[in-house]
Amino acid sequence: MKTYLIVGILAATGLSAKTPYCGLTVRVVNNAGVSAGMFVTAAKMKAGEMFERAGVDVRMRDNVSAGKSGTACGALIVVQIEKEDGYSGHESALAYAMPFKNSGTTIHVFLDRVAQLGREPGLQVALLAHVMVHEITHMLQGLERHSAEGVMKARWSRDDFRHMERAALPFADEDLGLMRKGLAVLLGRGTAE
Repeated sequence: MKTYLIVGILAATGLSAKTPYCGLTVRVVNNAGVSAGMFVTAAKMKAGEMFERAGVDVRMRDNVSAGKSGTACGALIVVQIEKEDGYSGHESALAYAMPFKNSGTTIHVFLDRVAQLGREPGLQVALLAHVMVHEITHMLQGLERHSAEGVMKARWSRDDFRHMERAALPFADEDLGLMRKGLAVLLGRGTAE
C-alpha cells in the first residue's frame, strides 16, 4: 500500500524513484578510531535533525571516501572527525573550516577536545553535533562571522552547554538567511549578491 502511494506521488510530481538527490551531502568520516563510532553516529544524526528543524536540506552520510560526492548534481562537504595531533591553530578550537580562504570543502573536528570539554556522555554527543552544525554553517555561509546567540555563537557558555543537553541551540534569523543563500549558490540555484 505505501509503495503505491510513493510511486503515485513521484509520478504526480514528475519525479521517479531514481531521481538523484541534488542537494548538499555531508560525509562524516571518522578518523578518530573504532571506539568513537557510536558517538559519532549519534552526533551525525542529531546534526541532521538540527538542519531539518531549521528547514535546510542537508543529507548527513557516513564514512565514504572524501573524493566521491555520490551525486551527479549536488554538492559535498566532508567532516573529518579526528584527533588534534599537529594542529597549530588556537589551542581551544574544537574544529575548523576555512571557506573564506578557499581551502576546499573539508571540515576538521577534534574529537578529543570535544570529549574533554563535554565530560558527560549526553553532552559529548550534543556538543559534537553542535560543532559539526556550526562548521557546516560557516561553509554554507562562506563567511567567518558569528552571532551573539545560538549555534553560531563564537564561544558557548556553561548555560549554552546545559541548553544543548536538552535541546538544540537555535539559529539566528540572519544565519538562516545567509545559510540558505549560500546553499543556493553552492548548488548553482542562486547568486552571491
